Amino acid sequence: MLRRAIPEQIQSRIWQVDTNDINAVTFNPIQVTTAPYTNAQGATQAGTTAMIGIGDSRFYSATLQSNGLWTAHNVGCVGSDPNTLLSCVDWLDIDPATGSVLQEGLYGFDGTYVYAGDITADAYGNTVLVFEAPFDAGYVGAYYAARQSSDPPNVLSQPWRLKRGEGCYERSPNNVVGLHSALDMDPRDGSFWMAAAYSKGNSPDCKTNDWSIAIGAVTFGGPTAAAQLGSARATATARTRAAEAQLSMKGGVHRPSKALRHAQRRADAADPGPNRGELRGQTR
Repeated sequence: MLRRAIPEQIQSRIWQVDTNDINAVTFNPIQVTTAPYTNAQGATQAGTTAMIGIGDSRFYSATLQSNGLWTAHNVGCVGSDPNTLLSCVDWLDIDPATGSVLQEGLYGFDGTYVYAGDITADAYGNTVLVFEAPFDAGYVGAYYAARQSSDPPNVLSQPWRLKRGEGCYERSPNNVVGLHSALDMDPRDGSFWMAAAYSKGNSPDCKTNDWSIAIGAVTFGGPTAAAQLGSARATATARTRAAEAQLSMKGGVHRPSKALRHAQRRADAADPGPNRGELRGQTR
C-alpha cells in the first residue's frame, strides 16, 4: 500500500490576479492546506544506474473550471519497502474562493515511479491525468489515466499507454527527460489533448539516446459517458497502445468502468489490423 513519505510541507498557496483595473493589478494569496508531502529525489530506469531527474514538488500548471481549480505535482511516496523513496503524482481539485480541497488523490504504484503529471477536467468533472513512468521494460514512457464525473471521489483509473519508452537515457547535469507534461481541453468538441516525454532510441549506450514528445487525444461522450479511447481524427504517425498496463494496482486507483471497457472494445473493432488494441496518436 502506498503512503506519503515523511512530510515536509502541508500548505501551498494559490494567487488570484485581479486585472479589472490594468493600472492597479492586485495579487491575492490564498493558503491551501493539502495532505502532507515532501520532494521525490529521482526515478530509476533500466539499463543504467543513472537516475532520471524529475524536479521538485512545485506546481507547473492549473486548470480553472466551474467545479474547481485542478492541479498536480510530484511528491515523495513509499511502498512495501520503507527504505526506498518512490515518486507519485499528487492531484488536487481546489475551491479557489476558499482554498479548501474538494478532491485529492495520490497516484502511484508500489515499486515504481510516477512523475511529471498534469491534470485537466471539463465542466462536468470528467478528468484526465497525463504523466511519465517507467512502466514498460523500465524505460521512461508517457501514460495517462482518467475518471468520469460519476466515479467515486479522489480516485483515477488504471493507466493507459500513450507511448512506451524505447531505451535508457543519460544527459548531464540533471538527466531530465521531461520535467512536466501538458494537457488541455479543446473547447470545440471537449477532447483532451495531452503531451508527455518519453525516451527515444534503444542503444545500450544511454548517452546516445534522446527524448521525444508523444501527443494524443481522449474524448468523453458526455457527462457520464465512456471515454472514447483513441480518436479517429488522430493520425497514425505513431500508434500508442491503449491496453491497460499489467501492474499490481494499489490504493488510489480503480478498474475502468464497464462503459470505459466497452469503449476500448469499440476502438479495437475499428482497427482490425496488426495494431488491434492500440490508440492512434501523434509523436513529435
